[in-house]
Amino acid sequence: MALMLRMLTTTWQKNLKEKKGDPSLALQLRPDSTASLGPLLSDARPWSAALSTDGETQLEAAPAEIPPIVLAAFAGNLDGVKAELRKRVSIEIPGTEAHMTPLIAAASNAEHGNRKVVTHLLDQGANIDATARDGNTALMMAASNGRLKLVKLLVTRGAKLQMQNNACQTALSLAREAGHTQMVAFLEGEIRKQEEAQK
Repeated sequence: MALMLRMLTTTWQKNLKEKKGDPSLALQLRPDSTASLGPLLSDARPWSAALSTDGETQLEAAPAEIPPIVLAAFAGNLDGVKAELRKRVSIEIPGTEAHMTPLIAAASNAEHGNRKVVTHLLDQGANIDATARDGNTALMMAASNGRLKLVKLLVTRGAKLQMQNNACQTALSLAREAGHTQMVAFLEGEIRKQEEAQK
């Protein structure tokens, strides 16, 4: 549970470690982890209440609440996202201490591409190049997670290809580091197209 909670308060960077020194598991959603996150992500309880279910470990500083729209976006719950937007909730509301917007949260799910949610958020005016606290964008998260269809959608909608996060990584370098060869080939091709168009 502690590792899953850590995942929700970071944007799952591979170089971040838990207090005990455990890498990756705390930072990267795995298929088996995503299933167990379902009940937590579908529940908009205050974060402190979610923490209370884990008697072993708690985060040092937990936000008072994860905004429901961020939870819904991450879980791919389109109806939930629409319901929150009808309440005039800000589409750029930062979720958790990592300051992920709903769009970044939707793109951060490693198991599901959440393309319908991403498309709806963009149609409603979400900033496609918004950054989390660590500088990651929706495109960077989708690229690092190997979500090729989602990356193609974001590129088609105008996501900046060569933005850098706080660690000077781009979507391309993150995809290359993660070993997503098809993603690397696609992004390299798109970058070449942009460079040729600028000549």
